Amino acid sequence: NEQIQLLYPYTKKVYMLYDADEAGIRNAIRASALCLGRQMYPYVVELPEGEDPDSFLLAHGKEELQALIDKAPSLIQYMAKSTTVSPDAAERIDFLLDNIRQMSDEVRQELALQEVSEAFKISVSALSKKLTSTMRRSYQTEEKEPLHAFSSIENHHEERNLLVISMQNVDDYKRLVSEVKDDYFINESYRGIFKWLRENVKPEAIESSSTLLDDIEDTQLRDALADLMFEEMQDLSFDDALKQVRIRKLQLDLEEMDRKLLNEPQNLDLFKQKQALSKEYKQLTRKVVHKIRF
Repeated sequence: NEQIQLLYPYTKKVYMLYDADEAGIRNAIRASALCLGRQMYPYVVELPEGEDPDSFLLAHGKEELQALIDKAPSLIQYMAKSTTVSPDAAERIDFLLDNIRQMSDEVRQELALQEVSEAFKISVSALSKKLTSTMRRSYQTEEKEPLHAFSSIENHHEERNLLVISMQNVDDYKRLVSEVKDDYFINESYRGIFKWLRENVKPEAIESSSTLLDDIEDTQLRDALADLMFEEMQDLSFDDALKQVRIRKLQLDLEEMDRKLLNEPQNLDLFKQKQALSKEYKQLTRKVVHKIRF
């Protein structure tokens, strides 16, 4: 996810080149699906069975590898013919729809549905109906179980990481409640957790996790907080976690600004706001790139 965030400002087209075994194919599909949900255009490069990128390059040279890259199918086209995820075409369609519904841009969502329609020979209307019903069920689930269902939502892992780190260190918790704003949390469940913590839990209570949990009567809330407090989090500081959340938030803000500018292309105020957001986004991503490289 962090790599996707870094790539997003510079390109929307991504080629996945993994080992040509079952594990490699599954990883390529999983990574491609994350890109699809972030409104990028993922392609899956198909190596001969048993090959990996290194072995193929050494045996066949860069020209043949480039030829495979050039003819790589999109994730949706690949899923229409690959049975690695599931031999059932309906399950593969559901897998794609689960990621397409993460898109915030309705136009790109519609284009993705059209591609699924062409690849699987299913009408767009049937896919749209399926997508809408899936989104409705997801919304209803979040309404009924806002504090429990969040733990499995992969696309908002940045927000979970920030909460996990903050719940395990008093100083980080103080920074969480003083520096972080409600709208940093895109997922309603994580936002609900954050608001409850800020309004009900003082920093010193974090040092006594058992006492804190014992005082909570709501079982769903208690279980959710216990998961956060006892989850292992390695090699990630509060600053890094907060930066990831801010990058994700800025990315969505920029997408929203693009939609507004489509409707009001002459609005200079919107254009200036986008410039300011873009500048902040580039500054944050440059810092992350610098840290990864050096």
